[in-house]
Amino acid sequence: MRFPKQFNFGATILAKDDEGGFDQGNKGLTTYDVLTASENVVKLDLEEVLAAVEIEGLASYPSRQGVDFYHRLDEDLQTLVNLGISQVLVSLSWARLFPKGEELSPNEVGLKFYQILLTKIKALGLEPIVILGDGALPLNLSVKYNGWATRRLVADFNRYANACFDNFGQLVSKWLTFIDLTAVLNAPYLAGGILSRADAEIAYQALVHQLLASSLASKNLHEQFQASQLGYGISYQVDLTEGRAAFEQNFKQRLLADLVLRGAYSPLLAQLLEQAEIELDLDELDAETLAESKVDFIYLNWPETQHNLEVALLELTERYQLPIIVGDFSSKYRQNIQAVARALSQKATVVGYFPQVFNGGLVAVASDLTRQKTAAYNDYQDIIFNNGLEI
Repeated sequence: MRFPKQFNFGATILAKDDEGGFDQGNKGLTTYDVLTASENVVKLDLEEVLAAVEIEGLASYPSRQGVDFYHRLDEDLQTLVNLGISQVLVSLSWARLFPKGEELSPNEVGLKFYQILLTKIKALGLEPIVILGDGALPLNLSVKYNGWATRRLVADFNRYANACFDNFGQLVSKWLTFIDLTAVLNAPYLAGGILSRADAEIAYQALVHQLLASSLASKNLHEQFQASQLGYGISYQVDLTEGRAAFEQNFKQRLLADLVLRGAYSPLLAQLLEQAEIELDLDELDAETLAESKVDFIYLNWPETQHNLEVALLELTERYQLPIIVGDFSSKYRQNIQAVARALSQKATVVGYFPQVFNGGLVAVASDLTRQKTAAYNDYQDIIFNNGLEI
């Protein structure tokens, strides 16, 4: 199966997992810098977080070091160039630019670091696609305001987003607001920094706040850089089993996708939430803001536990007619490339495929931080070189 000539093979580096340098360049702690490798991190309370803050150094908190991309970016970027990709998807750390998340102006040291990073990416012939929200937010916003459960984060995020557009807009033409807007419904702390034992109503309200922030960022970007594009990230899984439960799950997922990608808070979704006794703080002005949002492309976040990528891509194509970028965070990358190829043969609007570089991806990192290309790296390199694969 050959891919279209304009198809973009890429790779992903996420600040929350890979960047490290947690105490370098005036960076503030993030909501991921207080997570251990072993604990149940789906929910975290204030007491646990404050205890982790008191522990200095790397300790057992993997995000504090990551794979030390902060100090090894030259080596890692050259590895990506050798792979043969055309684009690199990279997230920025909100806390590196706004250590507490609520400052009125960005951290100059952080600005310089990302200016250097993005300039190097461009100089190597790669196109950067920048993620503003990869899940990790300044820990202060979580501790002080309960993260995205609070509406004030809409303004804080847009101050951060506008600083990125102002300082990096000449280097970046494609942006993502959030890597997965729907994640906060299932992982309130990991995706929203919500420390309270979040019920469904809090999680949905956090989603609304993230959507409002995305809509305002979209408006600001398109006014400032008319040729630039902004995408929204979602998870979208199709349950192909039979029965009422699968039907209801698929139906609910489509309504959520419409809310995210079309800004459509439909009566059907309102009815579902009402049945679940969920009442959102969403006024007419909010509804107008969401409806006016311009989404230029879809980023499909595809984690390990999901299935049916081919069907998901065909459904997203039919419903939204937008370019789709696949972000693959599974270990089944070859299987997923095949699914992308089959979807493309059926006219799916997929324009790019981005597996993760580290954390079980293309490059293995030892405890001493030495890098080793995996078999997946070599296989992916062959696929890119041949612009296709045998299925």
